[in-house]
Amino acid sequence: MFQLLTIKNLPEKQIGILRQPTNTRPIIRFVEDNGVQGVVKDFSINGFIYRTLIGRFLLWRESYVYKRLKGIKGVPAFYRKISGLALVVSKAPGNNLEHISEGESLNLDFFS
Repeated sequence: MFQLLTIKNLPEKQIGILRQPTNTRPIIRFVEDNGVQGVVKDFSINGFIYRTLIGRFLLWRESYVYKRLKGIKGVPAFYRKISGLALVVSKAPGNNLEHISEGESLNLDFFS
């Protein structure tokens, strides 16, 4: 799945953006392949030093964790890395914590 995604065609294949990039944060893109939605963490547009040293290390570490946690309920499925600069995982349903107002409590359904 998502085997035809490349760093060059990611902007064309995205169906949305979850988070815009900053100097030290990758862009988070929504993509779709044959009806399956995924999330791509993409360091390819960050600065050279950051993407080459930090980004590659963070993606290596994160992909290792996803592989170890494979099959555990609530953990997104790992699909692949793209050129060592981007990571593709399944889209997990749920709410973004950034949209929860301060002082609002989370009920048990949030964690299930």
